[in-house]
Amino acid sequence: MTGTIYALLLQQSELGSVASLWGRPASRHFGKTFDRLLAKGVLSEQAPAETWATCRYCTCDYDHRLIREINGRLLAICPWDHKADDELTPDDLRSFAINRERLVDLIRVASDLGPATSEVMPGLWRIGETRGGRSVLVALDRQALAQPGLMTVIKASEQARDVTLLCPELPTPEAQAFRDAGITPVVLATALSMSDAGWPVLDPAMLEPDIHRARIIVRRAAELLSIDGLDLRLSRQMNKLFTALADAVARPDPFLSPYAIEDLMGREGRDVIRELRASLIAEGFEKAVVADLIETRRSRGWRLKVDASEVKILA
Repeated sequence: MTGTIYALLLQQSELGSVASLWGRPASRHFGKTFDRLLAKGVLSEQAPAETWATCRYCTCDYDHRLIREINGRLLAICPWDHKADDELTPDDLRSFAINRERLVDLIRVASDLGPATSEVMPGLWRIGETRGGRSVLVALDRQALAQPGLMTVIKASEQARDVTLLCPELPTPEAQAFRDAGITPVVLATALSMSDAGWPVLDPAMLEPDIHRARIIVRRAAELLSIDGLDLRLSRQMNKLFTALADAVARPDPFLSPYAIEDLMGREGRDVIRELRASLIAEGFEKAVVADLIETRRSRGWRLKVDASEVKILA
């Protein structure tokens, strides 16, 4: 999904109901897929811009600049210094409104989740159920998740069904609050991939409850980790080390020796393990939890102190 028009639409949709897409970033995606989005009403072109943002370091107290065509050139005019004029292209003046409900519905149809998209609350949609009977909801911005009574409404509308909430990445306390209410948040952008036909489809494995019962989930291709339902943003090196520890859990000897870690990381084992522990604490885990998770055994090395059934390794 990274670098696609859909990734860009999700990013812009986090701005709320007034989300739009300017022509300059959109122009990289002009073509068949973009035309399909226009035809389906996910995007609709707006009137060309007549004004432009002020200079980056503007001290003139203006809130915009006028756009003028001079000798065949489109310019955003600075009234005080012509050297600060910005030259524009016709595509720069274009903009497209994003119909967020139709974007959500497009994802539903491509993922074959249900017969219709319905709005549960403003900015929160139900798009269907998984084969296991789990309800799937979508929110494209965090403001929609801050509405008073939202969790109560979700639980009432879904009755006794388990719920997966597809949404932007949430801070750890907010994500945990949803889990405590029996609602599993999943980062929408990480759950989507492109189908062969060029549509955004959801990965069924990320929607089903069994995948979230694992304490540790490793997604190799995306270089993503989650522990106890919390998505982590570790550095590439720390991700590499943690993945190696997770791989070792299912082996007869789950320990990574100091020599194995040094070969893998190019650094002394105890130093890099210390850095990994510090990274996990920085992600919000208690020091005692991290100490219990990564076990040290003299002469053998380090291992993740979990059962193999608690670890899932995904491609």
